[in-house]
Amino acid sequence: MLIDIIVASERDVLKIASVINIIDSKQDTEGILDYRLIYTGKLQHQYNLVELFKQLNIPIPDITLEVEPDTESAVMAATMVRYEKILGVHNPDLVLVSGGSTAALACCITAAKHNIKTAHLEAGAPLNIQEPATINYRLIDSIADYLFTTSHYANEHLRMQHIAENKIFLAGNTFIDTFHKQMPAFRQPAIWNRYRLQPQKYFVASISEETTTAQMKELLLCLLSSIAKLPIVILATAQVLKTIELTGVKARHLFLCPHLPFNESNYLLQYAMGAITDNSHWQDETTFMRIPCITLLNNTYKPETTVNGTNELTGWNWDNISTALRKIQDGKWKRGNLPYMWDRKSAARVVSLLKNLT
Repeated sequence: MLIDIIVASERDVLKIASVINIIDSKQDTEGILDYRLIYTGKLQHQYNLVELFKQLNIPIPDITLEVEPDTESAVMAATMVRYEKILGVHNPDLVLVSGGSTAALACCITAAKHNIKTAHLEAGAPLNIQEPATINYRLIDSIADYLFTTSHYANEHLRMQHIAENKIFLAGNTFIDTFHKQMPAFRQPAIWNRYRLQPQKYFVASISEETTTAQMKELLLCLLSSIAKLPIVILATAQVLKTIELTGVKARHLFLCPHLPFNESNYLLQYAMGAITDNSHWQDETTFMRIPCITLLNNTYKPETTVNGTNELTGWNWDNISTALRKIQDGKWKRGNLPYMWDRKSAARVVSLLKNLT
């Protein structure tokens, strides 16, 4: 059976790597599943992403659709046209997508129009989050034949959308499988010695490019007033670094660091006293490593990281953020437990499902 595995981002690659590793490990003995790895964007100049494929021991994509970043509608149209050309040559038996990217939705729709079954990894986004990615999640969930979820919360989200029960399969968190396997390869970045960092004696932050200059200034001032003399390392893209520069905020213990490779950024995260972020990605990593994580959002795609894990939602509320930072420094943060099925066997369950369902 041939499966098209669609990836549109670094996070997709991290979620799918453990699935590919399982398929490859069984291929010689069973030979039931074969796959084409398809990257929807361009790999040229994507050095970190190419390196990530090597680090995760998965092949460079068989096919790249070469879709340029653009508006949602432009990406949707270009992805559908280019993926349809691939299907015109050789149809797979199933298409596997993950997350809620526009490219994933485009491939899912195209496959469905060709009467090809589709599966969605990490299905079941919360209904109370209203943003483009969440809309894509729901549309994919409404189209896909098989929905692989990470938690009972995700299952319930799907039921609330009146998704048929026989489409829903609790598989667990495949990202955790990949993350755990990579932990021995985490390596100390050059900034460790440059900034004289010590384990559990610094904070690390990751802030998105959507943050305004005014928000960034208030956040930096909040961090500097709440974190006495401990180093604060901000991992940032070039755009975020520019926004920080525009705030005019500087301090001797505030360190700005350009984007680091996966194994280096997670070394910093692993030994931090706490993490601050305005996206949902670090919630998995910090919960697995039991590191306090302050998320500057009012909701989460992974409720299990707040109910069971070490994540706490503060929104952009300065009082909440300051209180959370004091709790971490006073050693009063919740210990957290691993959510159900974060047992590093999720990829094996997904592969078993793929073999049995098709």
